[in-house]
Amino acid sequence: MAVFVASIVGCIWLIVVAQRYADPPLPVTGPQVMKVPVTRPPKPDKSP
Repeated sequence: MAVFVASIVGCIWLIVVAQRYADPPLPVTGPQVMKVPVTRPPKPDKSP
């Protein structure tokens, strides 16, 4: 039972920390479906 309670507390703690320190959104251009880009980003240049 203690392992189950510790697991639930750990999950709640991770959710709270994830909401407090959210990653900044990436700049996305182009069409999206449910905030997910539907096209691939352009390949970066291979110049040095």
